[in-house]
Amino acid sequence: YPTEDDIMAMSPLPVGRGKLHLYPYTQAILHLELFPPEALVWIGEVEDSRTPGKIRTAETWIETFKILERSPMVKEEVATWSWPGHYIAPCAFLEKDLGRNKANIERRLFAVAEADQLTRNEQLAVIKAMILDKRFPIAYVVSSGSKSYHIGLKTASVTATDEVYLAGITNSKKVSTGGRPPKRIGGMGFDPASLRPSQAVRLAGPPHQKTGNQQKLVYIDPSLAYIK
Repeated sequence: YPTEDDIMAMSPLPVGRGKLHLYPYTQAILHLELFPPEALVWIGEVEDSRTPGKIRTAETWIETFKILERSPMVKEEVATWSWPGHYIAPCAFLEKDLGRNKANIERRLFAVAEADQLTRNEQLAVIKAMILDKRFPIAYVVSSGSKSYHIGLKTASVTATDEVYLAGITNSKKVSTGGRPPKRIGGMGFDPASLRPSQAVRLAGPPHQKTGNQQKLVYIDPSLAYIK
């Protein structure tokens, strides 16, 4: 199996040990720089879907993180990190005050593929295959800080054919308690739920709420950023 370091070595922008050491806020900024500057972007927690102030332009979010980067909070002489949220939605929204929901989507920017039913080694093998395959332009890969990777694919749409390619098809009409088909045929094993345009997916930079491990960039291609 390829290692995480192998995927980092394939990144168009050098990341990882022995290359660029990216501080947490810098990683969030690089993630946001893939979005159009004027796009209305949601950042928050899963329960913040309708919380005011969670949808701002990408440009405004970047300025927020630049301020935080220059001025880390200090508690008992230890610098701490303050985050507006652990998640980002991979789309642009129509209005700031209408919340993270399907009706407020202006357009899809990225389709995010996640396959936490595969082992981390299996996920890394799939990621490497996708990078080499070039069927989808991979703009970024974020390690969740737990057991999965979030792969941001720059695409305006996901067709039915793409769905089969990424997620496969179920061979049973029954669903598990989490609503996911228990078995799949073909495909690369990704969860269809993560492919929704307004799905909350991991933002690069902050620590995972349960493990404390960083949600870090392991691959990023700045050439796939949306330009004004």
